Amino acid sequence: MADVQRALSILRGTPSSYAGAFLSFFGSLALCVYGSHVSEMAVAEKKFFGLAVFFMVAQGFTLAKTYRDRELADLLSSIPTMKASVIALRGTNAWFVQVVISFAIAIAFSFHTLLTAVGDGDTTGDAGFAIYSSAFALISTLSFAKSVRDQADAQMLAQVDMLDDRAKFNKIMQVSKGSSGNLIVVVVGLCIAVVSTIFGALAMDDSVLSMERKGFVVIASLFMMTSSFHLAKLIRDQADPVLAKDVHLAFVFLVWASFGFAVACAIGFGGVQMMTIPEPKRRFLTNGLLFMLSSTLSTAKLVRDRAEVRKLAKLHQQ
Repeated sequence: MADVQRALSILRGTPSSYAGAFLSFFGSLALCVYGSHVSEMAVAEKKFFGLAVFFMVAQGFTLAKTYRDRELADLLSSIPTMKASVIALRGTNAWFVQVVISFAIAIAFSFHTLLTAVGDGDTTGDAGFAIYSSAFALISTLSFAKSVRDQADAQMLAQVDMLDDRAKFNKIMQVSKGSSGNLIVVVVGLCIAVVSTIFGALAMDDSVLSMERKGFVVIASLFMMTSSFHLAKLIRDQADPVLAKDVHLAFVFLVWASFGFAVACAIGFGGVQMMTIPEPKRRFLTNGLLFMLSSTLSTAKLVRDRAEVRKLAKLHQQ
């Protein structure tokens, strides 16, 4: 029974991880709204930008729910008492195909519009901001949908009657480690965030962003990523009843304040805000740093979830 509760806690996640997904989702949308109002784009381009974000977010939620419903249906299909629920969760193949095609169309048309009809073509200015802030909104939508569903499924699976605790443990573990779809979303999001921010900064003209400032942005980005991994590890260690005993106050302070997360964010975001650079460039870099921060925390959670699932499964077999 203790192993079942541990598996459920991995699936449920920590309040901090849920808060992070929540803030990333609404923060990315707020950034899109703010950017569309202050950017140097025409009114029609701003409307295209807003429509693209809304279209992708709506289809992202629909795809995330449909994908998770079918995954849960496959998980519960061997339980005789859940047959009716399995049928309702799985839905029809026609519905699933329609959802996938609609999502693909939303992505294709939205990014085609952003690439060809929004902004002045400057991929490190407002045009680039529109493209990558939309990608940030899409990735954070899928991550937020998973976080909400993880908590709901943990509550549901805790109440499902199965043959024995071992069978229940194995099924919960299958969900806790995350799906291949979620792995793709997290990895793609991290790659887009890192490449767009770092290479975007390096690609800016030296007259706009000097080589010294480019180096600052790169170093600040890497510092923030490293500190984010440390913070994610600390939070998970504190949530673990065994590992929490070995967490010392000095290390907590180190991660949070002295040379850690708070300083990294202050240096990264504060440095960009203090630079005397054009506002479109500032918006691009700010969005990139936020995108990197969110993606790094999501990656850290995914890696830790999979590591704990493997560790718990190995202990359960002994």
